[in-house]
Amino acid sequence: MNSCQVKSQNPKHAPPADRLVALILISVLLIAELALDAGSTWGVPFGPGHGQALAKPELGLRCPGELFFGHSEDVEETLGWLICLDQISKTGTIYEPPGMLRLRVDHWDEHGQLRFKSLPFADENTYYSFDGKSDGQTLSGKLERIRGTTSTTEKIYEIEAARMADRGKSTRLRTRYSNIEYVEQAGELLGAEVILFRESSQIRGVITFYGHYWGQFTYSPLLLTKVSEEGTNRIGFVLHSRLGSRTFSMTLSREAAILSPKHLESWEEPSRLFLKKVESSLPPPRNDISAGWVAHP
Repeated sequence: MNSCQVKSQNPKHAPPADRLVALILISVLLIAELALDAGSTWGVPFGPGHGQALAKPELGLRCPGELFFGHSEDVEETLGWLICLDQISKTGTIYEPPGMLRLRVDHWDEHGQLRFKSLPFADENTYYSFDGKSDGQTLSGKLERIRGTTSTTEKIYEIEAARMADRGKSTRLRTRYSNIEYVEQAGELLGAEVILFRESSQIRGVITFYGHYWGQFTYSPLLLTKVSEEGTNRIGFVLHSRLGSRTFSMTLSREAAILSPKHLESWEEPSRLFLKKVESSLPPPRNDISAGWVAHP
């Protein structure tokens, strides 16, 4: 290698055009290194005036922050709750079927006292208000469903939740199966959606029905209870709704799932539901039915 060749590869001795290319390459490498050091999180704008939320690339605006999974239980039903919170941007989302509803953190202090309020939904007349505590690992408190026009509390949920581990660590399975479709003539949704998580050896999740399949209540994120693995690709679970308790089974694959109740009566239809695996493990940002529904991956 001669001296001319050595100088042509050194940015100090390179022609102006080559020097510019070298500087661009160095800048790209520095940016990539900073991204790795930041733990591969993305700064995502989340609404006007809210700054930036640190969101997992896979979830984006569906979950701008840490994901908490929990439940509420009363004499009527056992529900599952998905709540995402970002302490820096004071924003988040909560699963209100059929999508992730945005919320604003009003207070979260060093003692763990937490208050947040969701955006209105259901024709802009209803919203959620939470008052409780969180140490960043667990979350507990009272979630009120409030009718906005009269400020009347329609329902109170006592929620207990825990932060989900980052994907790739102890959470090995985070999957969503859905066959939701919007029927324009009727102005409503049909189908079902299942969201599954596995942490260590435990499988947890929620299922929401859009349509009175097998007598189940609609638009309620029912918690999967007493989950058991029945082979390598099949699980069983129990749902507790206002219409009673019922046992289901679900066969899972990489592309789809088959859901059916156990002990199906001869007059009950359909005998099973076929659900397709969708790209993101959380539903898209909420779009009220009154405005139509576009099924995003």
